[in-house]
Amino acid sequence: MATVERWNLCWQGVAAVPSALYNELMAAYAEPHRHYHTAQHLEECFAHFDEIDPLAEHPAEVALALWFHDAVYVPGASDNEARSAEWAARALAGAGAPEARAHEVARLVRLTDHARLAEECDERREDAAQRPHGPPLGVLRRRDAVERPEQLVGAVDEVDLHIRERRTA
Repeated sequence: MATVERWNLCWQGVAAVPSALYNELMAAYAEPHRHYHTAQHLEECFAHFDEIDPLAEHPAEVALALWFHDAVYVPGASDNEARSAEWAARALAGAGAPEARAHEVARLVRLTDHARLAEECDERREDAAQRPHGPPLGVLRRRDAVERPEQLVGAVDEVDLHIRERRTA
């Protein structure tokens, strides 16, 4: 879940834990205009990440990317992921993380661009419709298919998109 303990744990070996930032992020996820990109959404993402976490070579970077992936949410804005990635990069740099790690977390956040993911999921659904066994969430069942951090973030965000679709159906 999106607890302060999880927050502290994901910073181990990365940088000094910016404790006040946890409260800032949780305040962002609690903004009144958010209906989906909330702390509950973050908890759902972490629940799915926990299933595939052992596959990550750098799980702290993936976890930090999940914390920040919807940190900035302005309804209708097309740059939410980019602004969230910038916030992540600044936060990691400010906490003393190596520049390469800050850039990697920001890169992973940018990969969660919902418009891009929706297009990819549509393509996967079309492919899956032609295969009797091929649901779009197959990557989560096939644990050996996840080799890079962006696949983990993509898999978690694909589940996120699937959950959102089920809620609106």
